[in-house]
Amino acid sequence: MLLEVLLLLGICAKTLAQMPDRIIFPDIDDFESECTLSDGEQGMCRNIRYCPSALDSRERVKTCYFERSEQIVCCRDVPKEYATTRACSSYYPLVDQMVSGLSTRPNEFPYMIALGFETMLPDLFEFKCGGVLIAPNFVLTAAHCARIGGATPSVVLPGGGSLTDYSVRKHEIADVLIHPDYDPKKAYNDIALLKLKQPIVNFQPACLGATALLDNENITAIGYGHTQFGGRSSDDLLKAYLLVVSSKACQKFYKDSVELPRGLMDTQFCAQDRQFGRDTCQGDSGGPLILKNIHIPYVVGITSFGLGCATEAPGVYTRVSKYLHWIEPIVWPN
Repeated sequence: MLLEVLLLLGICAKTLAQMPDRIIFPDIDDFESECTLSDGEQGMCRNIRYCPSALDSRERVKTCYFERSEQIVCCRDVPKEYATTRACSSYYPLVDQMVSGLSTRPNEFPYMIALGFETMLPDLFEFKCGGVLIAPNFVLTAAHCARIGGATPSVVLPGGGSLTDYSVRKHEIADVLIHPDYDPKKAYNDIALLKLKQPIVNFQPACLGATALLDNENITAIGYGHTQFGGRSSDDLLKAYLLVVSSKACQKFYKDSVELPRGLMDTQFCAQDRQFGRDTCQGDSGGPLILKNIHIPYVVGITSFGLGCATEAPGVYTRVSKYLHWIEPIVWPN
């Protein structure tokens, strides 16, 4: 009996010695395989965050399995290669305002843009809104920032640095393209593109998020807005960490809003930070909400509007992924 035990221990020791010293988890995306949906149609097993139909409450979700803490579902969506995906690969080829906002590090958000409006004084501009560089010659912003009091922005200041840094070159705007379905009296389709006269070559653009956002997802808002409601704006770029709020939870705050007569649409989403009271505020409009994935910044939202600053009500943001069909033919026509 003792001999058998010693022999068994010897086999186990040899087996353990041959095992790797660390466990390697394969990439979740490597597990895509065919599956059958509840209605009999063919689908692919895919991470739920990359399956818009599964995130639609009207779609009955069928789970393939769980990989770590991620739900892998049977997805009916056919993968689509967006022009923004190809552009993003060229931007990042080698990859292994703010209420009570936090200061940003130098060059932390090089794609951040400040929109400058002409004043009565020559060569002096008032920066009233934000935007984000998505291509060397295009800036994405909010539609309500593209025309304020009848005036349109005339220059952009790139780099995400201080508004008082006069060493950074301002770039002139050639054309302002407001979404055709935008109504200034409402907050729907609050998105616009600014075409620049000359490309910005010394600051890297951000990528556009093409996938669906999950409730409670962590995102970062950046802007030069007011540090408190009705207060003065910041000359330095600020950031705030927010969580995506479900449309159902957000809807109750805006049920009587004149800006949202049809309620929240799927082209919008809400976000806030209840723990520390950070939020976007006046002056942050048009600025991006960023979701980082393996250090690549994806623009998932554009600051639209809210009820005050850092109130109980979440802020409302334009969902960028819903406008790729409008953005791509303009920015990447080929």
